Amino acid sequence: MVEAEDRVKTPFAVVTWFKPEQQVQLTGIESYARLQDELDKLRPSPNLFYAFKVEGTFEYVQTRSVPPQSKPYPPLVEVTDIQPTFEFHDVEGTLAGFWCPSYAGGANMPGYHLHFLREDCTGGGHLLECKLAEGSAAVDITTEFHMYLPENDHFTHVDLGSVEKVDIERAEQQINIYNGAEAWRF
Repeated sequence: MVEAEDRVKTPFAVVTWFKPEQQVQLTGIESYARLQDELDKLRPSPNLFYAFKVEGTFEYVQTRSVPPQSKPYPPLVEVTDIQPTFEFHDVEGTLAGFWCPSYAGGANMPGYHLHFLREDCTGGGHLLECKLAEGSAAVDITTEFHMYLPENDHFTHVDLGSVEKVDIERAEQQINIYNGAEAWRF
């Protein structure tokens, strides 16, 4: 992991000052789907935003990292078809990310969006799958949502309605779909 300089830009970011309001211990979580079931228990309402942090010992983690893109930018679903994926085995690390309500779907991906970072900061990425041997999960219940939009000619004239919901969901939730992409084992 390398800290980005202030001049570096990103096309999308979700940030918060993480203030955990509840924490639970977790053991024997056999899949990302099972982890989501456990995190669901920390969400008192389907209408709020939540930030999550899961720290622990992972038997297995699979992530992806979308490679840098150049203009004209291809659709995300095309990029994720050729994305490199990474596998980590028996590793300490942290998952961090958000759960967004369904009504926020036009501005964000509803549901869970988590990223993994190895404890030694030598690998990570967008979470596709995991097995958590033991660890803890903390939640920050977020009742505010602020969105900043680009102030440029391209953004004000681009057709954002042409993005298909099914393509976004496919790109966001691809699991074990390599389609010729390289898989790295750490």
